[in-house]
This record gives sequence, C-alpha cells and structure tokens, in this order.
Amino acid sequence: MNGAGEIRDAGQTSILVVDDLPEKHLAYEAMLDGLGPKIVSVRSGAEALKQILQQDFAVILLDVNMPEMDGFETARLIRQRKRSASTPIIFLTAFADEVRTAQGYATGAVDYLPTPVVPGILRAKVRVFVDLFEMRRQMAQQAEDRAKQAATEESNRRLSFLADAGAVLGRSLDIEATARDIVQLPVPLLADTSILKLSAIVGGEAAASRCQGRR
Repeated sequence: MNGAGEIRDAGQTSILVVDDLPEKHLAYEAMLDGLGPKIVSVRSGAEALKQILQQDFAVILLDVNMPEMDGFETARLIRQRKRSASTPIIFLTAFADEVRTAQGYATGAVDYLPTPVVPGILRAKVRVFVDLFEMRRQMAQQAEDRAKQAATEESNRRLSFLADAGAVLGRSLDIEATARDIVQLPVPLLADTSILKLSAIVGGEAAASRCQGRR
C-alpha cells in the first residue's frame, strides 16, 4: 500500500483508493492484488485531490461516506480539474439506494458498487478501466513518436537541401552555370522549365538576367 505523499512515475499505471477506514484499504489491496497497477491509498477527499494533481490514474475507487468531505463532493471537485475530468470513478458504499445512486452518477461516476464488494466483480470492472487507460497511453505515445519522427525527417531534408545548395554555390564562379544548377535543387522534375531571375546592382543601375534551368 502506498502513502498519500508518494509520487509515482508517469509511466506507471496506478489506481487511487479513497476511504477513511484503514481496514478497507487492506481489503481492496487484497482484492486487486495481481492486476498489475500500483495502488495509491488516501483517507480523505482532500488527500485525493492532492494526488490527482500529481499524476493520472486509471480509475478511482471512492467511498461515499467520509467525514468532512464526502465522496460526492470529492467527485465534483475531481471533475472540475482538467487533468482528472474524465478519470473513471467507481463509488463504493454500504448505503446504496436509488436516490444516492442517481446522485453518484450525477457527479460523474461511471459505476456504483455496494459494499461489502464482491472481489471478482471489483477486479473485472477495474481491469476494464486499466486496459483502456494503458491503451490510450500507448496510442498517445505512438502519436508522439510519429510526430517526432516526422520533425526529424523534415529537419534532415532541410539540412540536406542546404548542404546541396552550398555545394552548388561553391562549384563555379560562372553565374549562369550556377543558376542552371541551382534551379534543379527545389524541384528537380521541373528544372527544365524553371526560370531563375538574378538581379544585381551594377554602376548604380539594376541589371537582370534570366537563366533557364536544365537537369
């Protein structure tokens, strides 16, 4: 079981358990043992809000009946923060009726389980959200990798172009020969029909010459 002040690595999938009773934390840890994600345990809504500012969670198991700040108020505050606005919340309570269940869903809960919880049911529900969380994170990482690769390829193309342009400019002192060669660099397939306009100041007057490119 992890202390409330511990900050997990961004790459580690975690579950947040919020309950004011220590024995409940032990029970949930035993039920979820072997699923893979780390369990971060806190005993109040205030501690839960601190945790969601520090990391993302695959799912939050939230007790309804807690002193000072109950589960409904905690859920509303969790939903107000952009970082945790879509984090799945499963309410856990021994007092489940239609009114309280509706209130729980109204505050953004994705599920509502009466306690004592059936271990198999809790594990199955948590597993679904853990799998979705890890899938989204993998897709985001793949998109980031593709963007980085595209940026690298574009940078390499620019560097290659500049290197080729430098080689052409240093190849000859003949301005017309250099012009014919340089028009091939940007669009080689159109070099035969391209025109490069050169302007130079000679004796205070502008002199212009046109050079037709060739491949």
